[in-house]
Amino acid sequence: MFTSLGGEDMGGDGTVPRVSATPIELSDTPRETYVSTKHGSLQNAEAALSHVVGTVTRKRLSQYKDAPFNSFSLDAPTVLSARQELDIVASTVGPAASARATLVDVATGRVVRRRTMRRRADGSFRSTVPPLAEGVYRLEVVAADDSAAMTPVSDLITVLDSRKRRR
Repeated sequence: MFTSLGGEDMGGDGTVPRVSATPIELSDTPRETYVSTKHGSLQNAEAALSHVVGTVTRKRLSQYKDAPFNSFSLDAPTVLSARQELDIVASTVGPAASARATLVDVATGRVVRRRTMRRRADGSFRSTVPPLAEGVYRLEVVAADDSAAMTPVSDLITVLDSRKRRR
């Protein structure tokens, strides 16, 4: 077996060079497990067996700790006609069980709608708001329960009334 390429030692177990042990499609993804034993004995190596058992019995850890990205993403149209309902879809990988969507009229600062949304089976939060009057509104989604330390998300919604004629 060749153990070097271009004068560089490629490592390995003496049967398979280290660079050949990783499939080419995973070559830039560090997922390898290194076990110091001969190729023909890997199935009996304590370290290899422990790794396999640990991988097969692994638990999802997100239920025990905060997710690394505790923020909401928001999917809502930014421009609507005054006759359209506003469909709000928020999602997160964070721990929030419910979310609150608040619409504030930017011109007056008045809260015009507030909705509490429960997490659905697909992980999203959804609500539909009846048609709004012409204007600009700030839509903000926050965690509704204080147990979830979540970063809110907001966007502006512009409602246009095509029935009004401008001069």
